[in-house]
Amino acid sequence: MEDKEFVDDNTTALAVPTAKKLEARYATSPSQFIQIDGVRMHYRDEGTGPTLILLPGHLGNLRMYDRWAKELKKNFRVIRLDWPPYGLSIPDPSGQYGTDRGTELVKAFMDKMSISSAHMIGTSNGATVAAHIAALYPERVNRLAVSTLPLGPPPPRELSPELQEQITLYLGNKNYRPASFYREILKGIFADPANVTDEVVTMYTDMNNNPGGYAAVDEYVRTNLEMYKTKPLLELYADVKAPVLVQWGDSGVVLPPEFAQQAVDAFANAPVTLIRYPKSGHMPMLEQPKLTVKDLVAFLNGELDNDARQPK
Repeated sequence: MEDKEFVDDNTTALAVPTAKKLEARYATSPSQFIQIDGVRMHYRDEGTGPTLILLPGHLGNLRMYDRWAKELKKNFRVIRLDWPPYGLSIPDPSGQYGTDRGTELVKAFMDKMSISSAHMIGTSNGATVAAHIAALYPERVNRLAVSTLPLGPPPPRELSPELQEQITLYLGNKNYRPASFYREILKGIFADPANVTDEVVTMYTDMNNNPGGYAAVDEYVRTNLEMYKTKPLLELYADVKAPVLVQWGDSGVVLPPEFAQQAVDAFANAPVTLIRYPKSGHMPMLEQPKLTVKDLVAFLNGELDNDARQPK
């Protein structure tokens, strides 16, 4: 990676973590918690200026934006939050997990924090929630930035023998999956396996072994698969009018490069800027944090508007 440090504390993996241990490790200052419709949601609120809301993607958490936040908070108010079923914002007592519930909770978070509008930013499944908010509550979103936005289930892909072995050994284990499992998961979605550092592996291992997390994620996946069958996302996202930035890791295998244009086309009635990153996979902000945040800031400042595809 471009930066050596990822977390501000030690990187010794937790054996079988408890929620209390996870909070002690990953919810250090400036982390806070807030009750939103029965959910104790984990968030960080830093900096001053125009408000940004950053939503992590599948199996991720707000700490995946550490490097971006360091730069963004110089000129923006940067709010990043774990939304169920991810990070430290579980369980949801309602038992509901999915894009619709995530959208509802993020909008309620904005209401409780008295945020009338913000720039909405998300990656992967977090991009889906961000796009939903921009479509359903257009008055609440100034600009929308998404990376690796899914419009349906990921296409089938060939797995490496190492990843297939880890899946065979551990996927059915609902109590604990070791670092070896998450190392191969990450190597399968990063462009450069060298970017799969011990720090990143430790974070994914620890946070995804959050008690109750596996059941919540399974329910999220089930609900989303149903959503893809029943909800016409292209019709929904056509309601987005705010300027959109699509950042795409062209070396990704979860959502291959040809899916980028589909994401652009989904926002038929919005000005859209597409930026591709040949050296990144599914999570550009982790593989090329300096370059991707520089492009994001340029978009937020309106510097890329002349290069945007205009609405049809």
